[in-house]
Amino acid sequence: MSKAILSAIFESAVVRDPAESNPIPNLRGLLRVPVSESKAAMTREQIQGLYQALRGQGYPESALCFRLITQTACRPGEAERKLLLQKRVSYLDDTEGVPTS
Repeated sequence: MSKAILSAIFESAVVRDPAESNPIPNLRGLLRVPVSESKAAMTREQIQGLYQALRGQGYPESALCFRLITQTACRPGEAERKLLLQKRVSYLDDTEGVPTS
């Protein structure tokens, strides 16, 4: 909840008399948001290395899921479902060798 909203709530309480004063202005400087640095879990080189290792060791589906996750920030389960759906659709679209009569 933002400081402005809390202050408005306390001001309302002061007006209606359940509170004697608004404590929010007195907290100035005490409620600081800590500064944090964004830290990637893996470097670009590590991501590329893992992708190449998955492809090179015979895991093309896993490599494809990994690539989808890193490029779209989707969840692993979503990437897996997308891959499975794509495989089903390509299987259904594969009409090679099917007689046309």
